[in-house]
Amino acid sequence: MKFRALILFSGLYIILLMACKNENNETLFPVKKISFCDTISYARHIKPIIDLSCNTSSGCHSTGSAQGDFTNYPSTQPWISQFKDRVIILKNMPPGSGPLPQSQQDLFECWLDAGGRNN
Repeated sequence: MKFRALILFSGLYIILLMACKNENNETLFPVKKISFCDTISYARHIKPIIDLSCNTSSGCHSTGSAQGDFTNYPSTQPWISQFKDRVIILKNMPPGSGPLPQSQQDLFECWLDAGGRNN
């Protein structure tokens, strides 16, 4: 009887050892890592830059402008596809004052790479 229990216990122990895998918590419970770019918000980060540099009293991108009305997200949205070329690559926006500071370009690039959402 003891021998039978010992064999049964040994068999269960071997099965238990074979069932264990060498995995860590990241593998077992993957968590989406949040990057700096995931925290960029249109309302909090992008809109203030647009208001200060694009939607100015000079009227470049103010209400009803033929060059693009950037006063709110819906009127800005059709122009978003051009932002990366004009602001990040060509660096010709805003005209006259030179390109945006690198920190603001980085915010735009992150926001655009994340889809340019109204968040």
